[in-house]
Amino acid sequence: REGHAAPPAYIRFHGANSQNILSAGGDSSLRVFNTVSETANKSFGKASYNRKLAKKKTKQDALNLQMPPIVFFTSETTREKEWDNIAAVHLGLPVVTTWSFHKQRMGDLKIYSSNLVGENVKQHLTASSICLTHCGNFVVIGYSSGNVERFNIQSGIHRFSYGTPQCHKGPVRGVAVDLLNQMVISGGQDGLVKFWFFKSTDKSPMTSLSVGEGVNFFHSHSESSLLCVSLDDFTLCVVDLDTKDVVRRLVGHSGQVTDAAFSPDSRWIISASMDCTIRTWDIYSGQLVDCFQVDAACTSLTMSPNGEFLATSHVDYKGIFLWSNRTLYSLVSLKPLPADSVFPLVSLPSTGAVTVGQDVDQDSDLEPEHF
Repeated sequence: REGHAAPPAYIRFHGANSQNILSAGGDSSLRVFNTVSETANKSFGKASYNRKLAKKKTKQDALNLQMPPIVFFTSETTREKEWDNIAAVHLGLPVVTTWSFHKQRMGDLKIYSSNLVGENVKQHLTASSICLTHCGNFVVIGYSSGNVERFNIQSGIHRFSYGTPQCHKGPVRGVAVDLLNQMVISGGQDGLVKFWFFKSTDKSPMTSLSVGEGVNFFHSHSESSLLCVSLDDFTLCVVDLDTKDVVRRLVGHSGQVTDAAFSPDSRWIISASMDCTIRTWDIYSGQLVDCFQVDAACTSLTMSPNGEFLATSHVDYKGIFLWSNRTLYSLVSLKPLPADSVFPLVSLPSTGAVTVGQDVDQDSDLEPEHF
């Protein structure tokens, strides 16, 4: 058994079979964990400025070539056997690396734009958001300078720059592309969510939406055309990509929201925050329907495509924790929680055996309603 040498910072389910979890750790490595069998766990290696040279050098020389940790990544299953299908953003770097799930290793490309404005900008430039299109051909990258660029992931060639000269005044915190490659959505620290034509030569936005606060990150659900926007004031906004308007505003977290995920049927949004809570929101009613506390703040979470598992990573924990969705096996009525509710403290899942005589109550009020 093996895993990360430092706590994972970003995790996502990969593929439609709900078996593979991609995990980026603080040790600069990218790994895949299998939910069925540990024998299928693999390491893609550590990010390196020169992967081939690092193999020939000593261990100390290889450490000198090691890149900073991956802070977030994007992946698609389309075309994964033809070329790289994972793109990763590294801490403090403007360079985006590519990885191959099929070959289970780091790719040879380092994607970087030379079209960004100003020499002073280039010196302090970092990639701040990323999105891979559903077709698997293009990667859209947002930068701390306010630029949004589109590249071909197979060749690394720059294809288009959005905005004149920049998309946003300040860092771009989130980018997303719709299912049919008709529209690019970008969100910035300036509190604006902008919609752009994907293929048009017109660099002006289709429309712009003010969300009131700076954008923290994006998470999209392409099948339902919904976009979850996390804001700097700890609230979540649900944006309808068809009407280009805010349809729900979810308020309740008392700390920075670290991650959020849609359920496969887009009924719920599950969010985690530095206040050590994991909350479930009903999108239809806009109400909080479940919440529980954990010992360590959740840094990243992801929902399996079939809705069976919720995977979480936590501060100072090197493992990934799996939670089972009770609503698939029993009838659970999720009602809106009162504002003065006391949320239960739940211990993290473990593989330890239950001792003989231990009382296990599946309907205990000290457990979350559906996880």
